[in-house]
Amino acid sequence: MDKNIEIIDNFLPEEDFNSILTNISSPTWPWRFSEGVSDPTENESNPNAYQLVYLFYDRWGQYQSGMEFISPLINKISPLSFLRIKANLLVATKKIEVFNYHVDVNNPHTGNKLKNSRTSIYYLNSNNGKTIFEDGSEVKSISNRFISFPSHMMHTGTTCTDQKRRLVINLNYVPYEDYESI
Repeated sequence: MDKNIEIIDNFLPEEDFNSILTNISSPTWPWRFSEGVSDPTENESNPNAYQLVYLFYDRWGQYQSGMEFISPLINKISPLSFLRIKANLLVATKKIEVFNYHVDVNNPHTGNKLKNSRTSIYYLNSNNGKTIFEDGSEVKSISNRFISFPSHMMHTGTTCTDQKRRLVINLNYVPYEDYESI
């Protein structure tokens, strides 16, 4: 496993974890269809390359309702600044689908990756899906698991075959201790 990948199991107290899972798993949660998983052209070669997403926040100031449901997660991370917070739902497939490697956020002014920014994934349900890094490191989807790594690391996700869906919350942020990187 790459030393830059931090894995924390049982990240939130069970009550907070269950509250987040219950809200995001609700049949009334307003998911939106997204063409592609890592980029919109991906589904041209793979019809399973799509996902349902819910954008909580992006750096351009777009907020949606629901932030209150994930406040225990936000409060525990407590960064200097969030760049994006998004929930992803990948439906089960007959075989594990692996998508294109990517980074989540780049500096829109220079095209360079943001210095010292972090990408984190919070897993909401256990399944046989995973996050894979370009160096071959893999992290299994286990409920209430939190992983964090430098945002410049190329990674991808997969579908699952043993549950109806794979649910994660993806967070991109600048840690408080790295305030000089903005």
